Amino acid sequence: MTIKIDREMFKGRVYSKFSRRINGSIATGELAEAVYDLAQKWIDREEWKTNLELDTSRECRIEMMRFIRGKIDFEDANKAWGIASKNWRFIATNVIVYIVGLILDHYWEDVYRDIRSRTH
Repeated sequence: MTIKIDREMFKGRVYSKFSRRINGSIATGELAEAVYDLAQKWIDREEWKTNLELDTSRECRIEMMRFIRGKIDFEDANKAWGIASKNWRFIATNVIVYIVGLILDHYWEDVYRDIRSRTH
């Protein structure tokens, strides 16, 4: 089954949680869009179908976050989020964790259905 992330479903919640923080417009704008794109790439890979260690929501969250954090350069001066500070990195990491949680909470039944079918 192909899962397509409906980012519009999550944007309001992400905005309300992070918009009032320092650099909130960046966190809820360009960074959030990059997180949605990378989360979609991780989902398109469907690792949970072949990786037997990915059999819980927690393990899938950890892998998706690792994938996303490995692809985002927090200090890239060409990106709106290229702000080299510990505070910004903390906020950006929280945005990633929050969005990954929203996505997997919403789509977990579809992922879990695939996990169960690989073991039967």
